[in-house]
Amino acid sequence: MAKYVYNLNFSTFDGSSFLSNIRENSTHHKGLVTLQRQFLSDICKRKKKPMFSVDEGMTEMRDAVSCKRILLVLDDVDSHDQLDTLLEMKDLLYPGSKVIVTTRNKRLLRPFDVHKLYEFEALNRDESVELLSWHAFGQDCPIKGFEVCSEQVAIHCGGLPLALEVLGATLAGRNIDIWKSTMQKLETIPNHQILKKLAISYESLEDDHDKKKFLHLACFFIGKDRDLVIAILNRCNFYTVIGIENLVDRNFVKISESNRLIMHQMIRDMGRDVVRQESPMEPGKRSRLWRSKDSFNVLIQNLATQTIQGIILDMDMLKENDIVRSSFSAIDFKKHKTKNFLNYPNPQRGQSKQKRFGFSPWHLSDAKEVTNELVLETDVFEKMHKLRLLQFDHVELQGSFDVFPKRLRWLRWSELQLECMPIDFPLESLVVIELQRSRLRKIWHGIKFLKYLKIFDLSHSYDLLRTPDFSGLPNLEKLILRYCTSLIELHETIGYLESLVLLNLKNCKNLQRLPDSICMLKCLVTLNISGCSSLEYVPMDLDKVDSLRELYADEIAVHQMVSTAEEVQPWNGFLRSWMCKGTICPKVSHISLPNSLVTLSLAKCNLSDDTFPVAFNSLSLLQNIDLSQNKICSLPKGISYLTRLQKLEVEGCEKLKSLIGLPNIEHLNVTNCSLLEKISYQSKSSSLKNLLVSNCVELVEIDGNFKLVPLRNTEAEMLSKLGLWNLAPMNNVMINLTSNILSYYRIHSKRWTPTRKTKKVVLQGLYQPGVFSTFLPGERVPSWFSSKFTKESCTSFKVPTCNSRIEGLSFCIVYKRSTIRLSPSILRPPLLTPPPRISPLAMRKAQGRPLRYRPVENKPYESTFDCPCITVNNSTQSLIWSYQPLFYGVPGGREGMMWLSHWKLENQLSSDDVIEVTVTAGDGITVMEVGIKIVLVEETKVLGKPGCEVASAERDIVNPFWDVNLVHASSKDTFSVRLPPTYRSIRAAHEPFIEKALERNMSDYN
Repeated sequence: MAKYVYNLNFSTFDGSSFLSNIRENSTHHKGLVTLQRQFLSDICKRKKKPMFSVDEGMTEMRDAVSCKRILLVLDDVDSHDQLDTLLEMKDLLYPGSKVIVTTRNKRLLRPFDVHKLYEFEALNRDESVELLSWHAFGQDCPIKGFEVCSEQVAIHCGGLPLALEVLGATLAGRNIDIWKSTMQKLETIPNHQILKKLAISYESLEDDHDKKKFLHLACFFIGKDRDLVIAILNRCNFYTVIGIENLVDRNFVKISESNRLIMHQMIRDMGRDVVRQESPMEPGKRSRLWRSKDSFNVLIQNLATQTIQGIILDMDMLKENDIVRSSFSAIDFKKHKTKNFLNYPNPQRGQSKQKRFGFSPWHLSDAKEVTNELVLETDVFEKMHKLRLLQFDHVELQGSFDVFPKRLRWLRWSELQLECMPIDFPLESLVVIELQRSRLRKIWHGIKFLKYLKIFDLSHSYDLLRTPDFSGLPNLEKLILRYCTSLIELHETIGYLESLVLLNLKNCKNLQRLPDSICMLKCLVTLNISGCSSLEYVPMDLDKVDSLRELYADEIAVHQMVSTAEEVQPWNGFLRSWMCKGTICPKVSHISLPNSLVTLSLAKCNLSDDTFPVAFNSLSLLQNIDLSQNKICSLPKGISYLTRLQKLEVEGCEKLKSLIGLPNIEHLNVTNCSLLEKISYQSKSSSLKNLLVSNCVELVEIDGNFKLVPLRNTEAEMLSKLGLWNLAPMNNVMINLTSNILSYYRIHSKRWTPTRKTKKVVLQGLYQPGVFSTFLPGERVPSWFSSKFTKESCTSFKVPTCNSRIEGLSFCIVYKRSTIRLSPSILRPPLLTPPPRISPLAMRKAQGRPLRYRPVENKPYESTFDCPCITVNNSTQSLIWSYQPLFYGVPGGREGMMWLSHWKLENQLSSDDVIEVTVTAGDGITVMEVGIKIVLVEETKVLGKPGCEVASAERDIVNPFWDVNLVHASSKDTFSVRLPPTYRSIRAAHEPFIEKALERNMSDYN
């Protein structure tokens, strides 16, 4: 890519130099001096002359760049010395010079004044298949019969161009069987050429510390929570925080928005191959076993060695692949001590093990009909003195745990079948214990002293009745008991957990009380009691836990409750939510919540306006509130005073009619609020970034975005600009109106319904910033529109010279239904989303002519229907506006629909400007005719009839939605800019895409 940018632009500079493979070349004898000589030869257009030191080269480089506008590309930089040597003269660069640096380690760029940092993203599926096809078939798509295999290879490569190129070249000219065999091999042994190139990055890691940590991540922790990984690896003598940061800087890993570690699968495979090469033929001698097949074979054959540091064994996955059965057919059962504990299943746990486990050397054919379980002997772990990381799924052990490794740091054992942990199991060194979906009824007997334990996860342990004594867990930070549906009691010693940050009791449906000692938790940040439907007692002093930041109390109906002493205890008002379903809870006093709360969730709590128990006035730190699926009709009192509020969720509040006076929030979810009519804010300038608004069929106004009003209530001046002088004959006219809101706002909810509901209404006027529109039945464009066209999809004209100032443009589009669904050959993106990546070729093809449409499939018009889109290109001022209304009329049968729209442009449209207007037909419609009218400020009676009183156009218009100009991008902005959902303006695209990227990247040097 750097070479491509260089080749496109070097000719526009006074001098240019591309220094390639700096990492490799600098390792040669006098490598940096050689690079300096190359630079001077390129810039000064002279033969390379002798140079004896780096300092001498720096001096000459300073002189060379001070009087020339240059383009310099430094490719594959991997050390500060290289940058210091080759960019020491950066402050002397001539104005307009550009420097591009490519590196695997973005941390190297931090000391420099980097204008823009670009990270190349992986190719998507279509791009991957295209690149693979060029290298495998010599064309842009797979040949017939190879489509499926090509997609599989593309998915395996994860969008990595290097892998696609190598595998494409390797498979070129091979038959389909070779392709399939190659894919099977790649699942176990990655391609050597790819790994060899990727291993360069691994070898460039600073020390063994980062290398070993990377191997741990690649084998065990992809997709894991970052905090969990840090806790585990810190106890494995790693400096994990700085180590992960180093790996992030070098693009080995990324941190997701949910704080999880992400790694490209090719990088993962490279790391795992490093481990595999430790002992290619004997997995038991490797340091890490991440493949369940290898782990199973090592354990069942007792081939483990003391080099093993971590093991993953998922018996359920092995059974799905039939690996366990096939392994037993080749094993001497007596030799490996398995004969005595291979059994068929029996509903009675005490019956013969020879019937409990689905394996028998004399009757393997029945194995698929029974529950395949295998019990391993604990003594196979005796040699693993270095074992730190252990992940078991559906594994059963038998024997004494006295010989089990004593230095475990991480134990993840899901589907544990024991009712209590063995008394001799070595827990003392564990940092993280994860026993999800266990059969435990009791965790352990007595008190366990586990001073290193930080995270204890027992999620979905449905049989667990009580928690243990916590007094021996002084450093526990996270206790996760969600979906422990049989849990009836939390031990009183939970108050001794001085370091506890998270307590998750979600859906502990039988838990009846929280112990009073919970108020002693001075570090508690997050408490989740959602779904605890039997909870009857919560300590009154919980509001004094000043550390609490997040409280989740969904599906709990809040009531007022009187204690035995007849004292009001509002916090004890948590009762079963379904006890009062279908009714309104009685009016209650306000409950006291900690003033420190940042997040509060009270979804599905059966709350109404009269029974809302929370006084928000005192919760000044609140940023996130979830009131979804409650019976509120309006914004609860006090929320409007929350100046720090960023996110409000009211999804599924079916009685909600308005949200008036919202603070300046960034995220609002009103999905499925079927009665909601209006949303307004305290401030006129809203910072809303994400609005989820599906299925709000009554919504007619969002403050600052749009307002839908009956046409009879519209200003006469506005109507006159559209030629609507007398509305009396239209008072009883009805049209079918539908919403296009989903196309304008990003939808992230999984429950949104894309169906556009149409309703019959009187004629409506739609205000959006700078644009007014209305829809009414009509077959022809009125005669007063000066410019008309019918057959062509676009027209161009020159704005005539006139003495009056131009106020704007008026449009009339007549359209009808169509039975053919159309789709543009070059898609126009939604107005509030970033533009798609378009190749330079596609950009050039799209210039100067309308978008072409092709039939996609014959579908009845009822399935999909989109309003037309108007695009205005002012080529004189390099401005483009594109508009599609939020609401539009749906024509009935063979009748026509007339869309009248006026745009306020003012100083963005001048005499002699060359204008091109394009009308794009939406899906399911045909545009019949288009009319255009230039409106002047001095036209106080635009097309008015004698005697018709029309207000002056110079007068300020009261409607806040209208009194906004259509703004345009700055002259330096070469990409589309994000504007309100009524318009979008971009600079006309006359330059190749990559040149514009370079121009924006280096604009600060101009």
